[in-house]
Formats: sequence, structure tokens, C-alpha cells
Amino acid sequence: MVAAYNTSSTSLLAKWSHVPKQYLQGKPIGYNIVYYPVGLEKNFHYLQVSYTTNTTTLTELDVYTMYAINVSAVSSGGVGPAKSTFASTGSNTILFLYCLATDSLS
Repeated sequence: MVAAYNTSSTSLLAKWSHVPKQYLQGKPIGYNIVYYPVGLEKNFHYLQVSYTTNTTTLTELDVYTMYAINVSAVSSGGVGPAKSTFASTGSNTILFLYCLATDSLS
């Protein structure tokens, strides 16, 4: 599962559930996070975090903009399928955002 909410007018906090080690193909490495403004798929940003991490703050975003956020587990056997959510920057008020996630760990 992946979820996100805004922490300021230009940042989002993304959170995800850890993929259990038994579902990984090889040694756990980390998570790839790809995010971009909805409608501007060519303007994507990429970062990688440690496998022990399950949150990250996306900063320097555009105000009042909806972002697509995709999180994939990475192991020595490759990159797993992405889990996705959408979240919008806004005012400095914390908002609960719509989350799309699948429960399967294929």
C-alpha cells in the first residue's frame, strides 16, 4: 500500500508498506520512488531510498498540483511492480489524500 499527504504547500510525505523479504527475488536493496505532476508525465523525478525506509518527503513541488507517486521495491533480483497513489500539494493544511493501492504482492 502507498499513501501520501501534503506537509506544506510545496511538499508531500509519501509512505508505503514494506514488501516482506519472502516476496523479494534476492537480497533487499531499497525502494525506487518516481513522481510527477499529473498531465506532465515527461517532467518526472526519481529517487531511491534504503530498504529499511518506508517514508520520504518529496520537496520543491509546485503549489496546488496533483502528483502521481509510484513506489517499487528493489532487490538483487530486480525491480518489483509499482504501487501508486495520487496526492496534491495545497495550502499549509495537512490533507488526507486519495490512495490507489493493490493488495497483491506479485
